[in-house]
This record gives sequence, structure tokens and C-alpha cells, in this order.
Amino acid sequence: METPATVRSLIPTATEAVGSFFWSAVILVVLYRNVIIGLLSSSAGIDEATLQAGAQQQLESLNHLPGAENVIVVAFWFGLFMLGYTAIYGVRSALADTRDQVKMQTQYTGMSGWQVWARRPAKQLGFAVGLFLLLVLTAVWLLPLWFGLADIYVVHEFNLFYLPMLFEAWTGLAINLYAIWITGKLVFQYAKL
Repeated sequence: METPATVRSLIPTATEAVGSFFWSAVILVVLYRNVIIGLLSSSAGIDEATLQAGAQQQLESLNHLPGAENVIVVAFWFGLFMLGYTAIYGVRSALADTRDQVKMQTQYTGMSGWQVWARRPAKQLGFAVGLFLLLVLTAVWLLPLWFGLADIYVVHEFNLFYLPMLFEAWTGLAINLYAIWITGKLVFQYAKL
């Protein structure tokens, strides 16, 4: 039996799955960075203050490189320009796509123009409401759940018996990030459902 296009669009590709797991691992590492630094420094026999002072000295030495300030300023303005260009191009492309779609559907299907114009924004509004509800659900219930599961592993001093809790937190956070990604993609990109 053929899988419908709607279901196929919700199944993550390999790149999306790896990206979700990567970003969930980054979030967990950033969240527990102090615990990880403490664990690494205690096992290496280095106190935390020395480790942090060494990292701070390395960052300060980067600041004294000739031209580093100019590179940072140029990179900042280039990034800002690219964000603006992308936004303008996206709006222009969406308007052209909608105009072409209205022209084709009004000429070949006999539908009136307002029906065609209203269909796409109505779907996007529905997906936007879904994205908002998913973000609220994530902030109120799911993130505390995933971080609580990871806390169980950390509180028990990295005992291997509690390793499945960390794996559940990592997997749950990855699935949650993918759900937010796919819902946002449906909001900002016209999905032919």
C-alpha cells in the first residue's frame, strides 16, 4: 500500500533525524556544562577555577589578534544583510507563487479568486496555531520532563543504571525538536496537503 504524501512529509529524512539528535545533544551539553566541566576537572586533577581561567586567557588572546575586530564586524553586518535579503526574497517568492497559483486555479478550475487566496493562509494559520500550542506544551510540560530525566542521571553521579533515563531525555528532546521543526516548516512553507 502506498504511503500518502501527508505521512511521507512527516517522516524525518536521515539528515533531519541526525540534526535533531545533534541539536538535542548540544542543548543537553550546554545545560549541564558546569557538571561536565566539574567531572572532567576532578578526574584530571585540575580545579575548576584554573580550568576556567585558562579558557578565559585563550579567548582574550584571540581578541588581540590583528584584524580580529574587523573580521567580527564584517561577519556581523554580512549576517544581518543575509537575514534581510532572505526575508525580502522569501516574501517576494511567496507573493509570486501565490499570484501564479491563483492565476492557474482561477483559469483552469473555475474557482473564484478569493477562494484560492484564502485557502493557503487558512492552512498556514492552522499550522501556526498548532506550532504555538506545541511550543506552549513544550515549554510547560515537555522540557521539564526531558530535563528532569537527565537530572536523574546527573543526580545519581552518572551511575550506569540510570543511563536509560539520559537516553530517554536525549531521544525525547530530539523528537520534540523535530516536531517543532516540521510544524514550523509547514507554517512557513506551503505544504500541499
